[in-house]
Amino acid sequence: MAIPRNAAAQRTVVRRFVDRVGVQYGVQSVLEGPVDGTTGGRGAYAPLLLARGVAVTSAVSRVDEEDAVREGYARMAPGVPEIRCVSDPLAHGALPQADMVISFDAPPSVPAWQEYVAALARAARKVLIVVVRNPDRVWSGASHPGRQTRGLAPVLWSVGRVRQHVYLGVPSWVTALQAARGRRFEEVIDSPVGPAVLLTAPLHAFVVDTAPRTPQARRRLGLAVSV
Repeated sequence: MAIPRNAAAQRTVVRRFVDRVGVQYGVQSVLEGPVDGTTGGRGAYAPLLLARGVAVTSAVSRVDEEDAVREGYARMAPGVPEIRCVSDPLAHGALPQADMVISFDAPPSVPAWQEYVAALARAARKVLIVVVRNPDRVWSGASHPGRQTRGLAPVLWSVGRVRQHVYLGVPSWVTALQAARGRRFEEVIDSPVGPAVLLTAPLHAFVVDTAPRTPQARRRLGLAVSV
């Protein structure tokens, strides 16, 4: 299946963002969540980290998705990740642990999306990256509560500490307009943002530190991710 040009560009931005966060947190292992809301087939989000020698596991929800993962990585990285089929990610222990866990626009595809996000957090020893389609983008139609900041943020704060809240893939004409006004804009833009970014960025991402700092925090995390 051919991947739309805009979808391919968005994936590239996400991969660079994942690589940056992975390096920042010094991760040695990565897990891609089994529910993938990308356009044009499953994404491959950690090829740059795989090329750095980081161990990557790609969880899929169906066996027939395995070939798409292998092909996607083969085009971009010297090697392929470990692939694991996880039909029920909410089952206790179904997801392998990793330093970093990545989720791409999963909530609309999971009825119990809050529990799914919590299960991903349980698997993340250091950091969880949650990327969703920006519901405020003009004509996005992305109104699912799991994409809305007011719906997603409380869930993320219940399982860790939100360290970054950014917008990804802002169109080049927006960045050019901002540059003409003397402002420096990049493909990853920290919140809060102005209307030009809010209404045009296709993706919204959160970086959640999931490493508990105290025994009390560990217990709260255990309760949050076991519901």
